[in-house]
Amino acid sequence: MGAQFDNHDARAVEAAAEPQFIRIPNTLADYPWPKALNPYEEECAKASHEWLASFGILSEKQLATAWKSRNAYLTSLAWPQVPKHGCQIGCDLMNMFYILDGTTDRCPTAEEAKVLVDCFMDALRHPNKPRPEEEWKGAKVAQSFMQRMISYGTSTSCIRRFVYRMQEFCDGVVEQAGDRSRDHIRSMEEYFEVRRGTIGAYPCFVVIQHEMDMPDDVYEHDILRKLEQLAADMIILDNDLLSYNVEQARGDEAHNLVKVVMNQFGLGVQESLHYVGSYHRKVMDEFLRVYKNIPAVFQGDKAIERYAWGVANWVRANWQWSWETKRYFPNIDGLQALEQNGGIIPLIPKTAGVA
Repeated sequence: MGAQFDNHDARAVEAAAEPQFIRIPNTLADYPWPKALNPYEEECAKASHEWLASFGILSEKQLATAWKSRNAYLTSLAWPQVPKHGCQIGCDLMNMFYILDGTTDRCPTAEEAKVLVDCFMDALRHPNKPRPEEEWKGAKVAQSFMQRMISYGTSTSCIRRFVYRMQEFCDGVVEQAGDRSRDHIRSMEEYFEVRRGTIGAYPCFVVIQHEMDMPDDVYEHDILRKLEQLAADMIILDNDLLSYNVEQARGDEAHNLVKVVMNQFGLGVQESLHYVGSYHRKVMDEFLRVYKNIPAVFQGDKAIERYAWGVANWVRANWQWSWETKRYFPNIDGLQALEQNGGIIPLIPKTAGVA
């Protein structure tokens, strides 16, 4: 059955090691999607990096940081079976998210975040509309992204759904900025309502359809909606388990489920990590049950099965990238800590901070 997390183990780690160490559970120990990579990663990564640099938004140092974040590696993991132009869309999307997230995360109020995302979404919706010279350059990134996405022959239904899902993402970003400005920590239920938007999974799922013309009644089918939500929830859970350490070090953990659980249930850090890991197991079990029914519901439609496979694979991709890169493990080898030390890692002191 894979890793099980009991309260005795959680409390033992907390009592023996805190505040020096925490244990992150291995949530995908028996998840039946192995790591896979897209063969066009290197070529598309370079082209997308040059595209990003062309806007003059980032300094040379910032561009180097963006490259080191290995966004193209996430693309390769997330869309391993798509052709070159699909990989290029993915690389460009990751870089566009990098710009949007990096800017809106610094907005001190919801009002300031809304100005930016409204500008961004207008550019995404109107790829040929002239943009004001004094406008935030992120809008030009959005407009160029959409022009490139269209030029690759992306289906009109995919583009329409992508814009809709990006609006959901932007709406969530505004709500998150409002919470941040008030130092507000949501309940677990309220948190998921917003986080399903801000995690950015739904626009990424839509990109799987870039060569498909999936009918609306199929895309809106209850079983596909449920499959997407459960996958998004697993991505949220993994992201928050793995990002908590660096976020708490810089005092930015309020929009993280580990902190939400600590606040709502009065748990310590390790008990909260255990709680989130156990909750992930329940979500994954339900996801696998839903996924098993896809072929029967859609009578063996291979395009729909391919889409469902892609949604499922995104869970593995996010987990793999998060453990392997330096985004959440700036000072250690995360995957080695998981495989050799059972996920026990040093808790980064708050005074140390993380860039």
